[in-house]
Amino acid sequence: MENCSNSHLLIDDTTYGYDLKKLLWKQQYHQPAFNEMIALTLKLLNIDFQHCEEKDLKIFFTENEIKLFEDTKPIQKIDNKEVLARWFDVMLTLNKKHIKAYIKKAYKSYIDVYEATTEIHYLIRSLALVKYAKSYFNDLYEEIFEKAKFAFIECTSAYYQQLIIIELLSIYGQNRCQVEFNEYIDQKILHYITIKDFRSARFCIRSLQLIGTLDRNQCNIEMAENYEAEGDLYVSEMQPNTYYPTISAVYLKGFRLIASAHGCQELHNRLQRKVAKFQLEDFRTIQAAGVRLIPEIDMASIHKNVLELNLSTSSLAYQALIELPMISNSAVEQLAKSDRESAMGLSRFFSEQIKISKKGAQVASEDINQSHFSNARTYLRERLMAYIYFVKGNLDSYIDMNYAMVAKLLIESKSPFVPEDRLHIYSLGITAGFQNDFVTAAHLLIPQLENSLRHLAVSNDIIVTTYDKRFHLENLLGGLIAKVRPLGNDDIIEELDSFLVNNSNVNFRNEVLHGLLETTLVHKYGLYAWWLCLKLILKTKLIFPNIK
Repeated sequence: MENCSNSHLLIDDTTYGYDLKKLLWKQQYHQPAFNEMIALTLKLLNIDFQHCEEKDLKIFFTENEIKLFEDTKPIQKIDNKEVLARWFDVMLTLNKKHIKAYIKKAYKSYIDVYEATTEIHYLIRSLALVKYAKSYFNDLYEEIFEKAKFAFIECTSAYYQQLIIIELLSIYGQNRCQVEFNEYIDQKILHYITIKDFRSARFCIRSLQLIGTLDRNQCNIEMAENYEAEGDLYVSEMQPNTYYPTISAVYLKGFRLIASAHGCQELHNRLQRKVAKFQLEDFRTIQAAGVRLIPEIDMASIHKNVLELNLSTSSLAYQALIELPMISNSAVEQLAKSDRESAMGLSRFFSEQIKISKKGAQVASEDINQSHFSNARTYLRERLMAYIYFVKGNLDSYIDMNYAMVAKLLIESKSPFVPEDRLHIYSLGITAGFQNDFVTAAHLLIPQLENSLRHLAVSNDIIVTTYDKRFHLENLLGGLIAKVRPLGNDDIIEELDSFLVNNSNVNFRNEVLHGLLETTLVHKYGLYAWWLCLKLILKTKLIFPNIK
């Protein structure tokens, strides 16, 4: 990339994907004269055209940027085929009048990048363009199919193979794809099951349904059997005194697939028993790791309540998860009062309650009256976590959220809680939670939650920096929570303080960031931290009603 005499930005045609982004980021510092064009190109490289429509582009780009796409001058000196492919793609998506002039150019550019990198997503996008305007590719039909078929067979990812199938079905039809791929996919399923790669086997099973080899009922039964085999493998490898959080979720996914299927009653009953057994065992395990100065949570009752909600679709399960109510201060006060009035035994004769670490060291204390409030809040939180866990289990059985889906969800939410420069890391953390990796979710999301509170404060003219001392330092999370109190309702402020920074309670932020919590506890409370972040993002204006 270099400056030229006629002031055009030159992008060499040797670098693609993430390497191209890195090159452009570097050039922002070395060629400031081209910063506007480089910034536009970087935005162009961040688009996922497979999940992007005209309305999305009009939100993503400014009016001036959209006008720039109508002008061919900016790319006359650009040789990089990925930039050209994406530029043409934007033009096609924004204005169908450009199809005749640019669709073959976009297709050819994507194919050239695929052949240079062997990255399948470039091929998939090229096929999507063929599907978009098939009549322009009549002379290339067989050549395109053979190229895609070769890529399909050479591809080592069952997920990407399925995406290729989806595009080919729209172009060549189900019969052609069934004849060409049925036997190969059958062999791949056997291979993946042999090597215990159950996830890849499921992509292949679903591909057989797409090409018409299996109907929906047959597909669901085979998928359920696959999930059962995966769960059984985990059970066979269980070690004593070890927590396995994924077993019940795996069985549940299989069970939900055949909840209304026919011809598989024995499998249905078997999976139902396994789900019930391991869900209760899971929550007993993580409950045992928590604070024990609270009454036992009736998990069987909560599980029954969730089942009675009849969350029969992904939409119902998702809405139930998001609409679960936050812990209210009034509920805490009512329960604390009841506990105080019924206090028995030695607790009446002590003035404070001490929190002790596993090393036996005293790490916090609170007076006995305050401890009733703390224990009441802990009980209500543990109970809420049980509801989150079981509702999330229902959602897992319907949908497997990936990064692209989460990123789109967060973008469309337009939440003031998520600064634009933190969208990527929030998407990573929320995606990890949807995939039940709450350890990763916790470590990604907790620092971002702190930054978001700082962002809300600054956006609403609240000073969170100490300017009256020699060093100008930012308030940490405890100080931030106190300073944003005027912006939010009291329920969220008290819960954030109790859960994240209160030494006498979970103190999750400090315990996690200083590496003081064992993995089981990070997983347990990571579920709740993930749900809190999701709630704060999607319900920002309800939770913080006083923000600008």
